[in-house]
Amino acid sequence: MKKNSYIVFTLVCAAFLLFVSGVGAQGMGDRNTASNGPDSGRYAIAGKVIMPDGLPAKNVKVSYTSTSGASGSIQSDDQGTFRISNIPSGNYTVNVKVEGLPTATESLTISREGTLGQAETVVLYLRNEGQKKGDFSANPLFKDVPKDAMSKYQKAKTGSDLKAALVLLDEAIAIYPQFAMAHYEKGLLYQKQSDLDNAMISFQKAIAAKPDFIDAKMSYGMTLIGMKNYELAASVFQDVMKQKNDVPASYYNFGIAMLGMNKVDIAEKAFKYALSLKGGESLASAHKYLGMIYVQRKQKADAITELEKYLELMPKAGDADKIKTTIEDLKKQG
Repeated sequence: MKKNSYIVFTLVCAAFLLFVSGVGAQGMGDRNTASNGPDSGRYAIAGKVIMPDGLPAKNVKVSYTSTSGASGSIQSDDQGTFRISNIPSGNYTVNVKVEGLPTATESLTISREGTLGQAETVVLYLRNEGQKKGDFSANPLFKDVPKDAMSKYQKAKTGSDLKAALVLLDEAIAIYPQFAMAHYEKGLLYQKQSDLDNAMISFQKAIAAKPDFIDAKMSYGMTLIGMKNYELAASVFQDVMKQKNDVPASYYNFGIAMLGMNKVDIAEKAFKYALSLKGGESLASAHKYLGMIYVQRKQKADAITELEKYLELMPKAGDADKIKTTIEDLKKQG
């Protein structure tokens, strides 16, 4: 085998090992920069911004900084979701400023010991002027929650100790077992600890309490991908598609699940459709996955087009040099 062909073959194998290793995550807004470092580009933050009335904060600027030196900004999509990709491990601060509202800030830690490519999840709740952090009284999601359960939830959200927060959420759920948001927050906390089994159980309970809870379904599906349960993950994202057919992230993640099941043709269609939807054009990773699919099929022109789109969206991605090498080799092969 020629050297150039060997390089391409190696990259293709590596890419598809990534597909089936359970590191897929919901993917909105991959347009961001990453600092250089030994683990640069290996991690991600998947998040959502919520307005005081409980509706998604559409097309708002999300900024992030890290003690490792990574920083930048990104825009949420029409569902209020965003994804900060190709970043190193470290302590992060994520904030959102919307005119007329106080800045919403959340902190999180991405551990170097975490699963490669695993996305940490964060939810930022915007508040009205004068509204205290942890006061969700204006959000209809909390309308029927008893005051005692709400108080426990608010303390869990404003504290910094993960174990203490889990205890408080359990106490809130004991008061109000149908507290969907408390189950959901538990799932997010378990994700932060890389405890996927308990995260999965918590998301299941959130969905049982609120069957139309799309965010919980998306997180549940992502967790299943992390556990390599691709078949069940695919069914979860199909359910999201039926409930709301214009969420690019659901088609993107469905494509990841299909790749895990080695159903490459279906994955290709899913990635293409995700990119065609409003807000999906910034799904850089979908272009990369399509490019690698075309490399495997020896559709060189298509592969070059998709990989170049990926680099256009993410010129400083952690794997940018490898992708450039693949493009150069494809061009040399004519």
